[in-house]
Amino acid sequence: MISRDTIQKVLERTDIVEVIGEFVNLKRSGSNYKALCPFHKERTPSFVVSPAKQIFKCFGCGESGNAVSFLMKHEHLSFTEAIKYLAKKYNIPVEEEEETDEQKQKHKERESVLVVNKFAQQYYTNNLFNDDEGISVGLSYFRSRGFTDETIQKFQLGYALDRKDAFTHHAQKNGFSIDVLVKAGLVIQKQDKVYDRFWARVIFPIHSMSGQILGFAGRTLRDDKTVAKYLNSPETEIFQKRKILYGIYFAKRAITREDKCYLVEGYTDVMAFHQAGIENTVASLGTSLTEDHVNLIHRLTPNLTLIFDGDQAGIKAALRGIDIALKEDLNLRVVALPEGEDPDSFSKKLSPVDLKEYIQTHEVDFITFKTQFLLKDAADDPIKRAQVSKQVVESIANIPDPIKRAVFIKKASQLLEVDEKSLFAELEKIIAKNLKRLTLTPVKPAVLPARKTPTIPGYTDAVSIPEEKELIYYLLKYGNKEFIREQTPDGNYVITTVAEYVITELQNEELEFKNNVYKKVFEEIKSLLMNGKPIDFNYFVNHPDPDIQQITVDILSREYPISKIWERRGALVHHPDDHYREGVQQTILSFKMRIVSFAMEKILDQMHQIPPDNFEKITPLLEQYNSLMQIRSKLNSMLGNRVILPPKLMQ
Repeated sequence: MISRDTIQKVLERTDIVEVIGEFVNLKRSGSNYKALCPFHKERTPSFVVSPAKQIFKCFGCGESGNAVSFLMKHEHLSFTEAIKYLAKKYNIPVEEEEETDEQKQKHKERESVLVVNKFAQQYYTNNLFNDDEGISVGLSYFRSRGFTDETIQKFQLGYALDRKDAFTHHAQKNGFSIDVLVKAGLVIQKQDKVYDRFWARVIFPIHSMSGQILGFAGRTLRDDKTVAKYLNSPETEIFQKRKILYGIYFAKRAITREDKCYLVEGYTDVMAFHQAGIENTVASLGTSLTEDHVNLIHRLTPNLTLIFDGDQAGIKAALRGIDIALKEDLNLRVVALPEGEDPDSFSKKLSPVDLKEYIQTHEVDFITFKTQFLLKDAADDPIKRAQVSKQVVESIANIPDPIKRAVFIKKASQLLEVDEKSLFAELEKIIAKNLKRLTLTPVKPAVLPARKTPTIPGYTDAVSIPEEKELIYYLLKYGNKEFIREQTPDGNYVITTVAEYVITELQNEELEFKNNVYKKVFEEIKSLLMNGKPIDFNYFVNHPDPDIQQITVDILSREYPISKIWERRGALVHHPDDHYREGVQQTILSFKMRIVSFAMEKILDQMHQIPPDNFEKITPLLEQYNSLMQIRSKLNSMLGNRVILPPKLMQ
C-alpha cells in the first residue's frame, strides 16, 4: 500500500489540466477549460476542468472529481494504480506500506495481468534486439519493411521465439504463475499441456491511452496458408478490441495539436505514417470501426479522415465506417489511395512532405467519396442510380446537425444530378422512419393512462407489500429504459425513464417502501439518478451491503411468483420484456390499490371500536372511507385483467 506521504506529494505536484489534457482535447474557457465529456456521449461540451480548484465536473452526466479519480474512471485504474501513474509522470519516488490481505486480493488480478503484460513486452523486445534468432528473423523483417530502429523502439516491437514454450519457461523462472499467464492470454492451457500463445511471430504490443500494455498482436513470417497471418490476445477485462485503437498512446498529443485524426487499417500503416511525420494516426485492431472507437477519437478532436487501401476491400471498409462516424457528429473526410497501395507501402514511395501534400489534396468529404464510388457501378442505369441516391441520403440522415444535413443534401443533389427537393423528401422519410423506430409504442389510454393514476390521500399507510418487490424488479431490470417520450413546443423530445417515472410517482405522494431492504435498494437507485449515473445491475450484485446483494440476485435470478390478487382475477399474463411499460404502470396501480385497501380495512377497524352514536368521530372516518372507495373503484377499472409480471429472469 502506498504511504500517505507519497500520496500527499503526488496530489500536491499533480496538474489536473496536464493530466486530463492527455486524454481529452481541452480548450480554454475563461479561467477554466472545457471539452466533450469522456464519460458520456454529447455534442456540446459540458465537461469543465478548473485549474484553480484542481477538479473536474461534467454538467451533463454529473461525473466529477480530481486528477486521481479521473484516471480511475477513465482508465479503469485502482486508486493505487492511479497514484503510481502520477508518481511516475512527475518523477516522485513511491514509498509503500504493507497492504491488508483484503486490499491485496482486490487489486491482485488486474495488477498482475498488467505487470505480466509489461514483462512480456520487455521479453519480446529483448528477443528482437539481443537474441540471434530475434535479430536474424524479427529485426531483419522490420528493417526490410523500411522501419528504422527508432520507430521499432518507439512502438516497443518484439519477437516471439520459434519455440512453443520459450516465454512460459522464462515467465515461470521470474515468478509468474501459470494462472496469471493464462488470464493475461499469453499462455494457453489445454488439459495438461501448457504452451505460448505467440511463437515464431513478430510482436506488436497494444497500449491504452495512458501507455499500459493491454495485449498483443503477433504476425507470422511463414508462408503456411493454414497459419493465421495475425493473432491477437484473447478478449479479457482489459483487452477489448472494439474499445482500443492501435497507436492512440503515441498519437494523442499530435491529434490534439493538429486537431485531426487519421484512421488507417493496420499496425504497420500506423508505424509508417508516424515514421513519415504524420503522428496523428491510429488504427482499429482488425475490426470495423465501432462507436467506442469513434468516441475515443471524438474526445481528442471532431475531425476524422479515413485512409484506406485503394482496392475494393479497402473502399468497402471505408464505407462501413462512414455511417458510424457520422452518427457521432464527426467532421468526416476520406482518402482513397491509388489501387494496389496501402498506407504503409505508399508512404515509403513518397517523401514526408509529398505524402502530407497528397493527403491534403486528395481527401474529400464523405458525400463525394461515397457518391463517386457508387456511381461507377450504376453507370447510366436509372434503377441503380436511384438506389445510389437512397444510399447516399441514408448516410446523410445519420448526421445529427440539421444545417450540415442541408449542406450535404445540396451537394448530393449536384453530384447525383437529382432534384434537391426529391432528396429532402427522401431524407424526411428516412428520419421519420428512424424516429418511429426509437419512439415508444404508446400505452393505450383506456387501459393504462401514463402518469394519471389516482392520488393516494396522505392519511393512508401500509405494511410491507408484495408490489414493492415487483417495483424493485422493474427498476433494476428496466430502470434505464425509456418510459415516455414527449415532444416540446420547440420540436425537441423530453424522455422520462422507467426509474424517473417510478420515483416521481412515489415521491410526489410521499409513498415509502416498508420493507427495509427494498427501501435501501430504492434509495440507492435514487442516489444513482441524482448523480447522473445509470442503474447498473452489477453495482447492486457487487454491493458492499450483503442484504442488497442478496435481494438483487434473488429478484433477478429466480422465478417470480404471480401476485395472489392476479390469481383471484384470473389474469392474462404477458412477458415483461414485451410490455415493461404496462407492467410498470400496472404495478404502480396495484401498489396504490394495496395501500388503499389496507387503509380501508384500517378505517373499518377504527369504526368498529367507536360507539355507533358517536357521530363526531365516525363521520370523518366515513368520509375518508367513501373517498378511498372512489379511488379504489378508479384503480380497479384502470387495472383490468391484463397483468405483466416477471417470469424466469436469468434466461
